[in-house]
Amino acid sequence: MARPTLPTWYQANFQYLLTSLQRIRQALADYITRTQASPIQIPSEIKLAPEALAVLHNHPSALDRLCNLFNLSFFERDILLLCVGMELAPDFEQLCVKAQGSLQRNYPTLGLALSIFPEIDLGTLSSQSPLQYWNLIEIEPGQTLTKSPLKINKRILCYLLGEPCMDEELAGIVKAYPTGTLNNISLPSSHQKIASQIVETWSLPRQTVHLPVVQLCGAELTSKYAISSTACTNLGFNLSVISAAIVPTNPNELHYIMQRCWREAILSNSALLLECDEINSADTNRELAISQFITGLNIPLIITTQERIPQRQRPTRTIDVNQPTHSEQRDISLHVRQRAKVYQEWGFAGKGGKGLGISALFSGASGTGKTMAAEVLAHELRLDLYRIDLSAVVSKYIGETEKNLRRIFDAAETGGGILLFDEADALFGKRTQVKDSHDRHANVEVSYLLQRMEAYQGLAILTTNLKESLDQAFLRRIRFLVKFPFPDGESRRQIWQQIFPQATPTQKLDFKKLGNLSMSGGNIRNIALNAAFIAADTGEAVMMKHILQAAKSECVKLEKSLTDVEVLGWV
Repeated sequence: MARPTLPTWYQANFQYLLTSLQRIRQALADYITRTQASPIQIPSEIKLAPEALAVLHNHPSALDRLCNLFNLSFFERDILLLCVGMELAPDFEQLCVKAQGSLQRNYPTLGLALSIFPEIDLGTLSSQSPLQYWNLIEIEPGQTLTKSPLKINKRILCYLLGEPCMDEELAGIVKAYPTGTLNNISLPSSHQKIASQIVETWSLPRQTVHLPVVQLCGAELTSKYAISSTACTNLGFNLSVISAAIVPTNPNELHYIMQRCWREAILSNSALLLECDEINSADTNRELAISQFITGLNIPLIITTQERIPQRQRPTRTIDVNQPTHSEQRDISLHVRQRAKVYQEWGFAGKGGKGLGISALFSGASGTGKTMAAEVLAHELRLDLYRIDLSAVVSKYIGETEKNLRRIFDAAETGGGILLFDEADALFGKRTQVKDSHDRHANVEVSYLLQRMEAYQGLAILTTNLKESLDQAFLRRIRFLVKFPFPDGESRRQIWQQIFPQATPTQKLDFKKLGNLSMSGGNIRNIALNAAFIAADTGEAVMMKHILQAAKSECVKLEKSLTDVEVLGWV
């Protein structure tokens, strides 16, 4: 004989909630019978099925979890259930009318709760009681506190029902950030170490009332997001994000948002990431609000900043997030080579169709080798490189840009090539506030592009000179972010040593002095090529005088002046 199938937690949880309401229903009926000497008939007692009990034994009901999370007394639990009954049980409205002897009072009140429940807790009348402090119930305006209508908060009702829900008051303020195993795959070992430090910080026994804040300092916001996501995954936390730029400076609004953020973190088992990277230090009112926000939230909290922000009122662990090492950056090719094994043979593709491609952003000043690095990578992987002409992609006609992008992605996925978006900030720029139809459709183009980037299963490389101008939602979807620094003097010396082909005649070139010229690799190539033409025209080998002449021409083009330090001793 086949064993009966156990109900899902969702079904068992709902049954448990209905059986809990039966006790509240009975309390109302008993009170009506006592005070009005008119017995009232209620449905027979609902019993929880043994199968549901078995499910809830290992995974407690949402009601029990909520009472434990917010330390509710039995009296507060009953008040909460009284409000739940008004939402789920059709007979509760009439029971409230009969219990209070008025057709107008077809709602629960604190006075009614004080009358019908045996274990009275007068502390519930205080605004500091859990029911009121955490806004689990809402007290609507009335003549007195005990006669004011009560109703359950919508977010709390959804939590008790096991329904996914986000606090409506936090919509557009707090956003969920994805966590999961795919983040662990792409995290460089040096950044994985930082994620482990966060886990260690929050796993140690508390020495103070507040949980330590983790402050991640550095220029690469994308890396800080990935580190935070990985740490939260390892701790079993979800991760939510709030920008410090939208933290209210008004004290009352700030307190309200803090309470909602704290409650949401408790309900969703989340850590919160406070993004402070673009805060203006001259805005003292916002700095004060941010400090109060950090101090007032006793939840797992990560702060991302460019520079260190001292925290005196709460224990803080500050960690610098540096660029991945060169060997870790070479792993942009390892992921491409091994993606078939990891996604298909090892089953990660079964976790979802999004985010299975490899995306990389090469950022740095013009001429630092971003495009050349993409060409080298394509050569190493033996793949075609499709360089996207943005002028041919972007159209002034509504809907045409999306069509062009769709053709590009479809062709790349079919051919298995690498997509290269040069100067990506022109196409992947920040979405703007909608002021007219042009803004709205420009935002649609970016949103469409974000979706295709996430679903694209090939390799996409984007280059930009202005990383700050890129949309943050787009940056969070990038797997790798590689910064191409402006070459220092020693790097420029090495570039000069290798810039001339072996067949090019040279004479008395001082590569150390040439390294003093503050130019990127791309500009150095232009100067070397022009110097070769000048030397060929005079029938001479390439010498320092020819390079000086070519350098002056390049500076005119760049609207830059040569300094004495750069060309000292050249001729």
